Amino acid sequence: MSAAAMEEHHGQALAAVLDDPNVDGVVLLSVPPTFLKPTALAEEVLKVCRTRPNKPVSVCLIGGEFVREACQLLEKEGVPTYEVPDRAARAMSRMVERTLYLQTEKSSTQSTQVQSNRDYSHKVIAQALAAGRNLLEHEANELLSTYGISSARSALVQSEDEGVVAASKIGYPIVLKIVSPDILHKSDAQAVKVNIKNEEELRSAYREIISNSLRYNKDARIEGILVCAMAKPGVEAIIGAKRDSQFGPVVMFGLGGIFVEVFKDVTFRVAPVSLAGAREMVSSIKGYPLLNGARGREVCDTESLAQMIVNVGKLMLECPEVSEIDLNPVAVYEQGQGALALDARIILAAKNLGNAAK
Repeated sequence: MSAAAMEEHHGQALAAVLDDPNVDGVVLLSVPPTFLKPTALAEEVLKVCRTRPNKPVSVCLIGGEFVREACQLLEKEGVPTYEVPDRAARAMSRMVERTLYLQTEKSSTQSTQVQSNRDYSHKVIAQALAAGRNLLEHEANELLSTYGISSARSALVQSEDEGVVAASKIGYPIVLKIVSPDILHKSDAQAVKVNIKNEEELRSAYREIISNSLRYNKDARIEGILVCAMAKPGVEAIIGAKRDSQFGPVVMFGLGGIFVEVFKDVTFRVAPVSLAGAREMVSSIKGYPLLNGARGREVCDTESLAQMIVNVGKLMLECPEVSEIDLNPVAVYEQGQGALALDARIILAAKNLGNAAK
């Protein structure tokens, strides 16, 4: 726009360009002269954007402090603003790239993503919301299984005797974990016991876990104890997801256990993630050689790992009530032997929990 353009001319020009069927998006660039009122200019732009919501518009107003209030007004209404033209053009370019990427994702994931059980996912989430809590671990495992994400065989029990029966069916050695909506980090409460080899050890561990849990939080609601198969060791990875306020669901991958805490060797993608995109995530971390047979190690089943990443992204897209997913560790085994989520945490959005409580 030239210096002769008044506030209303900016809106008229923007409308004319957007109405052209050959135009898919606009970057409005202007250096408003001092006789214009930048906020009035912004209002003219917003009038047009509100009536033509199907084409992206970004605005570059050059003028520093003179145009700051106008930019804030535009941003508040969802119109992105930029201080220099190249950033505005680059942002529009990235938007086009993202659209093409999502189209590729959609076509490439149709044959690789598992068919989810929507009815079950909605039911288990609704039950947790009605109780004003997040998903318990056994519920998280069941929900994950409907998305093709495997975990160790397990059973929820409410007594030592039930634990003994469950362990005999699962087979020793086993792991015991507290199940309580009030104990999020079980290790901190000393409420996890591993490598339990017989009934005597099971009964002792059961009582100790209950005691430790109540010592950690005397008001903790104890839903029971989860009896799990003791999984064989593998390379530990972490898969997580979070609902970002700007980007929506974002999926994270890295090496698990102490590696994620010490080296923070992780990578992120915005969901949905295609199988090709998930493979790229796995191979892009610095610790990838540990999964790919470094120093005589067995090559891990990275294909199963990539599929798990895809499915976590799908779960986040289909279950908007879910705020966070944390699978750590994920045991990755040799090629053809898959991967298991050994510990699962699914957090529901606080606003949903609040609404349920009311």
